[in-house]
Amino acid sequence: MTSLELQRPLMGRWFAAAAAGLLFLVGLTRGLPWSDSASPSEIKSAVGRLGDLEEKIGDWEGRPTSVDPRELAAAEIAGCVSRRYTRPDGQAASLLLVCGSPGPISAHTPEYCFVGAGLEMVGRPRRVEIVDSSAEAPASFWVADFEGGGQGRRPCRAYWSWSDGGPWLAEGEARIAFAGSPVLHKLYVVRQLRATGEGVDDAPGLEFLGELLPRLRRALPRTQPGANRSHAAADQVATSQDLHP
Repeated sequence: MTSLELQRPLMGRWFAAAAAGLLFLVGLTRGLPWSDSASPSEIKSAVGRLGDLEEKIGDWEGRPTSVDPRELAAAEIAGCVSRRYTRPDGQAASLLLVCGSPGPISAHTPEYCFVGAGLEMVGRPRRVEIVDSSAEAPASFWVADFEGGGQGRRPCRAYWSWSDGGPWLAEGEARIAFAGSPVLHKLYVVRQLRATGEGVDDAPGLEFLGELLPRLRRALPRTQPGANRSHAAADQVATSQDLHP
């Protein structure tokens, strides 16, 4: 691998690798009832506010990275922010923040898209809680490691979660949990690892998310937690204790 390839933004590479799996999942979500809750006006407003997310987050400096518009269209993503953040000690984190209708935004997750594109997930996704200094309760994220994608490629660790304007939640059945929401956001944060399984606690990744969450709360539209959810959906989610029932 050349030095140029080593320096390419992480999210662009992993998101492009996952794009091959998106078309199949998009087909599964078309026409399903939860997608009818989408509000074009609220989606438009949410897209307009994505750019309000600061490029400087504490000691982390963000730079825009590109995502192929065809991949966004295939995934039915209305708007996105894609950046690579670095800090002076050399640590880096790639961010992809997307929004759109709840059906497709809830469906495309790394444990299916990345694996469908030929990457291998190491172990099972696990939930982590991250303190959000601007919220009453901690945020929850799924986290998993992935490897493969070509000789010499280093493994990566992906964090992902959803918000419909309330807290960021790692839901086992996001398509059910966010049924009835007019717009849904999904956040990916990806970090490259030196070796598979390295640093399970991943202090730099958790530190980045801890500094990011209050900025997201200021930048994105907010609702009361759970305000958009139906009682039926909440009851179904309560029975799901793992990502893979």
